[in-house]
Amino acid sequence: MPTNLPPKKPEDQTLANFTTLGGLAIIFLASLYVHTLLGLFVLLLVYAVGGQGMVMIRNYIHRLLKHLALK
Repeated sequence: MPTNLPPKKPEDQTLANFTTLGGLAIIFLASLYVHTLLGLFVLLLVYAVGGQGMVMIRNYIHRLLKHLALK
């Protein structure tokens, strides 16, 4: 990985915010359908994506799975 990366442009930050919002929307929809295999697949897909802003989403998934395990 190069260490001399150029400074981020504002549109890069907007894209990152949009991606995070999209990920949260996917997780919200997946949590509604989490009892189906499709919901679990989407959760695993989002979990596997990784990248910027995904740590918060992973933490949310862990909390969601713990919550479901307690039911």
